[in-house]
Amino acid sequence: MRKHRILLAIACISPMMLLDVTPVASCESAGLCSCIHKEPLKERVLINLRAAEGVLLATVEDTIAADGERPPMAVLRVSRWWKGGNTDTLRVGQRASNTMMSSCDRRLNVNETYILFLPRRPGLWFYSMWCTGTTLRSEARADSILEHLGPGYEPVR
Repeated sequence: MRKHRILLAIACISPMMLLDVTPVASCESAGLCSCIHKEPLKERVLINLRAAEGVLLATVEDTIAADGERPPMAVLRVSRWWKGGNTDTLRVGQRASNTMMSSCDRRLNVNETYILFLPRRPGLWFYSMWCTGTTLRSEARADSILEHLGPGYEPVR
């Protein structure tokens, strides 16, 4: 059983290493990404804000299938930016790589609103991951996250 858990952890973390992404998570025995943060929420929000290249509040309007050059994409309607852009629509990768899925990649669901903390592939697209701080707007802590982020700014329409 222990050998099985070690193999799962290697399988989950190794795609991040191949993508030159700093592993910020470990895999549980079920193969799911696990994010353990001990900081108070305000401090965690500031850490996530500094680490992300894009921080925004947006609703997923549609998804686009992978095309060989890009991973599956989520089409977002942006209502507020804090960092990284100013457009009212944005396409976000549903995983970091166009060829490999990691257990830490985060799928975004159509008609759901998220506070997104997004890393970016160098010179390419923003993408979603579990441990970056991305949170459903409907989660209980979302109001506190928005309060810690401050007012942000409206996108250019």
